[in-house]
Amino acid sequence: MPDTWRITVKCNEADAAQAFKDRFFKQLYEERGPTLVFEVPRDDEAAADRIVAAAEEAGFTAEKESFSDPLEDAEPVDFW
Repeated sequence: MPDTWRITVKCNEADAAQAFKDRFFKQLYEERGPTLVFEVPRDDEAAADRIVAAAEEAGFTAEKESFSDPLEDAEPVDFW
């Protein structure tokens, strides 16, 4: 994914994180205990906003940021 939205959701506890993770499992990028990171395509900002709204409605904190993978534009390396 060249350009994406990354949404970091900080849940109050691991059990609450599990329930929230199950709700948006297809967009889950990374899980670190009660902190969940979701990733959606850049052209689907509405999906990112839905995750943020659901997190805030559940009493969690959520942060949405634009992400570009620096390796997408990296030059190839010749090892030989």
